[in-house]
Amino acid sequence: MLKINELYNNLESNGDCLTDYNNGYICDIISEISDSQVDIYDSDLKEWANGNFEKIANAISEFGWDGCGKDLYKAVQLAQYTENQNEIYSELSECLENFALSYMEHDLKMQEISDENWKEIQDFLSEIDNNDRLEEITDFIDELFQGEEN
Repeated sequence: MLKINELYNNLESNGDCLTDYNNGYICDIISEISDSQVDIYDSDLKEWANGNFEKIANAISEFGWDGCGKDLYKAVQLAQYTENQNEIYSELSECLENFALSYMEHDLKMQEISDENWKEIQDFLSEIDNNDRLEEITDFIDELFQGEEN
């Protein structure tokens, strides 16, 4: 048996970002999280901009100057948003595992899981992408363990 609290992926920043949610399209949640982590104060934006000029230039190139509202501060915010979003997407498989583990530990009150069940969940998660809903994961886990209770 594997201890659920020992299976969490130790990610630098956004590893638990999905665990604050219980439903919705994964892509929408990632957009919301990415947006919520963007600085709003000019002083913070200036500080972040220092040393991130290439990211800002890429944002202006991607969204266009008009897309940045012809405002350098908005360009910095778009660069931050893009960086946040890219970071989450690069760690999405680990984030999904953390979401599943959190659901089992906190909602289902599980402390352990068999190697076979964890492997089955990981295989299922490998087929999940950003266009799926979190409910697909919780439904799968519920069905997996509901079948074991019988």
